[in-house]
Amino acid sequence: METVSTKKFLQTWLWALTVVSALAILQTIQRTAELEIALFRSKWIGLVGVFALTAVVAVWFSFSPFLDRIATWLEKLETASRSILRITHYALLIFSFLSIFLIRLYVFGSILPQVTPILWVFLWASLIQSIALKLLRKMEWGTAFAIVVLAQGFIFQTWGIFAATSADPFSMGYSEAGRHYYASLFFSEKLYGMDLPLPFLHPSRYLLLSIPFLIDGLPLWFHRFWQAFLWFSLTLGSAYFLARRMKMDKGMTALVTAWAFLFFFQGAVYYHLHVMVILILAGVSVKHPWRSLIFIILASIWAGISRVNWFPVPAMLAVAIYVLETPISAHAAVPGGEDAALSKKRIWKYWLTPFLWGISGVASALISQFAYIQSSGNDDVTAFGSSFTSQLIWSRLLPNETFPMGILPGILLVS
Repeated sequence: METVSTKKFLQTWLWALTVVSALAILQTIQRTAELEIALFRSKWIGLVGVFALTAVVAVWFSFSPFLDRIATWLEKLETASRSILRITHYALLIFSFLSIFLIRLYVFGSILPQVTPILWVFLWASLIQSIALKLLRKMEWGTAFAIVVLAQGFIFQTWGIFAATSADPFSMGYSEAGRHYYASLFFSEKLYGMDLPLPFLHPSRYLLLSIPFLIDGLPLWFHRFWQAFLWFSLTLGSAYFLARRMKMDKGMTALVTAWAFLFFFQGAVYYHLHVMVILILAGVSVKHPWRSLIFIILASIWAGISRVNWFPVPAMLAVAIYVLETPISAHAAVPGGEDAALSKKRIWKYWLTPFLWGISGVASALISQFAYIQSSGNDDVTAFGSSFTSQLIWSRLLPNETFPMGILPGILLVS
């Protein structure tokens, strides 16, 4: 891998700062309009000015000879006495990390909750931390920056997940009360004294949420903590097993795990769906096709009580692993001058395993759904097919008021 020079790293950071500063200006102006604030008569113009100044200076610096001087100065710092500067480096790491929290919570708060203004702060803090980490550990710029960004992202995301743990009697978000009610239906006779139908939407999610109802009298905050724990643990599990399949050293495994953890939360992928991902990543092996088939069936059974669009996903993931880890050339080769017919037979044999996995997976999901419908106690079985009959708001595919990015642009962005 090509080593990234100090100058190239700083240039890349400056270009990123320029883009983020420009977007921060737009979002800040948009926010003042929402709050009906006269921008040029308020203190907000100062913040916009700071963003504009950094954008201009960043562009100028990226092409200026001063950048070479700064790069040379940073390189000389690596040879300085570590005993004197070591405590300073640790202080910079801690201070920069805390500054993001403090500015987000106590400066911007709910007044400026937009993404790019705090991302602007995040970029500055990450630069300072990357410099400190590089000087402490003598690592490459790219590695230091990746560690800083992924570690902070992991910590902030984890904090955001568990911040929802509260004893507040009011709903913490959209349909929160409904989620806990649907989870309670698995214990309806014990809780309500009557046998109520089981949930028809996302049964596997509410089955996981229902586990705290096994113990009587648990407070509301524990149910919220349990859901936060499911979000954290199952997403982290998928991320870890994905990284483990790549067979890297411990350091890279940790970095890829953190990256995958954050990547999964972009959507986010719901925690009950990660059960299937974990089963496939942990159990499927091209060296053990029958064991793999068992895990595909188990994951597909779970898919059958999850979401209809996930019915084929366990088999699809397993087939993807098979194709990536099994070269077709090993089956298509014709040793000893065999004829073309034998070569085609080998190719057919190559695709036989994925075909059987696919059929078994989808069939298991359909059987699982049928069995759940029959045992759920719901008289109106058409409710289970509401995903196919409900009205669709096609405008949400493109940028709109409720989802400014839009579904299709969002898919393209993360792909």
